[in-house]
Amino acid sequence: MVFAGETAAKADANEWSQRAWRIAKSGRFDDFVTYIHELPDDPALGADQRAEMERSVKLLDENFAKRDQRRIERLAEVNKELDERLQGDLTPARLAKAMRSALELWVLSTDKPSVLADARVKKLVELADASARKAEQNGEWLVASEMFSLLNALLEESGQYKPDLERQSRRLAMIRMYTPERLWEMRNQRLKAEGEKELPPYNPTGDNYHQKLKGIDQDMVVRAIARSSDHVEQIPTRRLLTGGIIAIETMIATNDLHRAFPELDNQNAKEAMLTALRTEREQLATPKKNAFGRVTEPGVGEIDAILTRLLAVNDRTTKIPSEAILHEFGNGAIDQLDEFSAIIWPDELNRFNRTTQGKFVGVGVQIELDDQSNVRVVTPLEGTPAFRAGIQAGDIIKKINGKSAYGMSIDQVVDNITGPEGTQVILSVDRPETDSAQTADAIAGDSGQPSAVEAPKDNDAKPEKKYREMEFAINRQLINVVSVKGWKRKGAREDSWDWFIDRDNHIGYVRLTQFSEKTAEELRRAVSQMQKEGLSGLVMDLRFNPGGYLDQAVQVANLFIDSGVVVAMQGPNGRAESPEMARSNTARLKTTPVVVLINEGSASASEIVSGTLQHYGRTGDVNVMVLGQRSYGKGSVQKVFGLSDDAAMKLTMQYYAIPDSAPPGYRIIHRKPGAREWGITPNIAIEMLPKQTTDSILLRRNADILPTDRDDSSKSALPDPDKLLTDGLDLQLETAVEILRASTFGQHPGSNIQVRNDR
Repeated sequence: MVFAGETAAKADANEWSQRAWRIAKSGRFDDFVTYIHELPDDPALGADQRAEMERSVKLLDENFAKRDQRRIERLAEVNKELDERLQGDLTPARLAKAMRSALELWVLSTDKPSVLADARVKKLVELADASARKAEQNGEWLVASEMFSLLNALLEESGQYKPDLERQSRRLAMIRMYTPERLWEMRNQRLKAEGEKELPPYNPTGDNYHQKLKGIDQDMVVRAIARSSDHVEQIPTRRLLTGGIIAIETMIATNDLHRAFPELDNQNAKEAMLTALRTEREQLATPKKNAFGRVTEPGVGEIDAILTRLLAVNDRTTKIPSEAILHEFGNGAIDQLDEFSAIIWPDELNRFNRTTQGKFVGVGVQIELDDQSNVRVVTPLEGTPAFRAGIQAGDIIKKINGKSAYGMSIDQVVDNITGPEGTQVILSVDRPETDSAQTADAIAGDSGQPSAVEAPKDNDAKPEKKYREMEFAINRQLINVVSVKGWKRKGAREDSWDWFIDRDNHIGYVRLTQFSEKTAEELRRAVSQMQKEGLSGLVMDLRFNPGGYLDQAVQVANLFIDSGVVVAMQGPNGRAESPEMARSNTARLKTTPVVVLINEGSASASEIVSGTLQHYGRTGDVNVMVLGQRSYGKGSVQKVFGLSDDAAMKLTMQYYAIPDSAPPGYRIIHRKPGAREWGITPNIAIEMLPKQTTDSILLRRNADILPTDRDDSSKSALPDPDKLLTDGLDLQLETAVEILRASTFGQHPGSNIQVRNDR
């Protein structure tokens, strides 16, 4: 209900806006919707202003009703699907389909406990559990993995199936590493048995495990385990060593690895190795005490001795390459810490640096696998070698340096395209024949004119599709990834955006895709541009933002707050220390109404920013509220340590602590095992159906494609992001905009609005 003193009609426009913001910020969404249906009787309001507000409120009503109706319809469909899938012979494939129906029921339902209490679902969980364990016992790894994955997704909050899923994931990772063709066969056999489309032919490019293990030695594993004593949770070293031993036991017991390691077919050799592993595990289970009666943990010498003994037994028995034993032992050990700590092996270091630094050496293309498993260009990045060479959205990459790309994973494609700065990579592409493609042969690349040969492909199967074969010789260079995007592209530059989602009401929009080295600088430029034109309100979209650099999160928060703690660190002692403080005279958005969007894909730095701004919004220091769905809960701090010149490890050393009004004055946002509370809970929670989320992501991605025509004419073919609002695809964004429209309603167009900070 709308409280006394908040009657809409009697207020003037400015007072009405202040109340609308206050109601929304307090989290009373139903009251807010009721309130905005009654506009103020302010004679200063123009008829057009009133009509536009009434139209947008009506559209919001319609889109919420559309969502609710679609939920009802889909729930009925899924309930019917579940009943049908529970009939007849419940093979593993049929059980998996039934589990997917149960999971969708749970996702769609507004009463999730009732879904888990449904007799059908309870029985299904029992059957799926039995099927998963039987499959694991029989060596049917894909069946076991899929079933445990579905069980974990359905009962994720309990965490009861997480160890089972991790065990299956570890085993499949080994098969993928050492016998990838066997994994391809297993997947293909399963698809054929279920009548599904088969996989593309196996492509061995990049699958040589000897190359992936190159550079691994015993010292780096010893250093990693020893360094783990600094972990924030102070995990005993014995547990890590036991985890490493169990990983090797899993490796020895996985018959599908025999193609890589023939001695696994030798039962005597296997048993001898397993006996040695059991002996080591039993010794670790008996704690050692010092002269004072205190339990001591193994030191560097004992860690090294255990590995030396195991490698010696392996040399006499199973004869697995020592690098493989060390790789799996190291992974199994560090997995005992948490999901974010890891050894970064020599083969992974470049890939790790690419993902964390927001820059890499390559050609500058965003790629995906299409439904035919072709490698398709989503968009070239502006100003990059690929962009200058004439690579376009929709191009199919057929070969990389003469090697077929068909059947490669995305990681394999990236590894083959990237390389040392200044070196050349040759991309052979097929370009669909469209009007925009006809000018392709007029575009010169880095090395001159690309070759173009008329060559319709697969005419019998797809007579309507014609392709042009093209080859591009492109020099690799350092690529900086832009992390701040606007509402609608204006031209063929990465920073050429229309920053206003509602230009008439001067409501801006910025989307931070990650926190890279220049995020704060990019955001400051965008804000300056909007403020020059008159900024009344701002949507800051942090959905699906996985985080990044802490210093950038602090600087972004500093654009809103000019004093106080942004974030602190909690170490093993449980105290909040090393606070990062806001600096004065930098808060350019302190008085601007801002809605921050988050969802379950918002993690780490994006949770620091949203949670800290939410806190200062509640204290009245800034005009910020948070909307969407609860964030991921990744509030741990990893530090990277070198293990050698070519390897490193990331280790969780602390937890992020954000300011909080309740004692002790800060709170941890990290989701620990068994936790019921984690992450950032928005002021207003707005749920989107799975299909809405999928459709909105696809439209947004396609709208972001960079126009490649030199005259920018191709931008007219891009989808209009306004459909996210008008078609009800993105209710979270639409609600945020409506809140900002209400909070600035009746203000003079173009003014920089200052909404009063009510505590």
